[in-house]
Amino acid sequence: RERKDRDLDVELLGGARIIISQDRDFASVISNLQAIIYDPDFGVAGFKKVDYMDMRFGNKVFYRPK
Repeated sequence: RERKDRDLDVELLGGARIIISQDRDFASVISNLQAIIYDPDFGVAGFKKVDYMDMRFGNKVFYRPK
């Protein structure tokens, strides 16, 4: 869904959210998501541990734990 600041808020199964910029190249967002998923310390199960991940800032990913 579109946020008030015109960025996108994508809700995943399990309730975690990903915040992305509409101006951002979606290929780089997918690349960053793949890096997170393949990280052995995070993986797919890691999404259950976060409230949201903010991917609006280049290759930096900010998150808030649940």
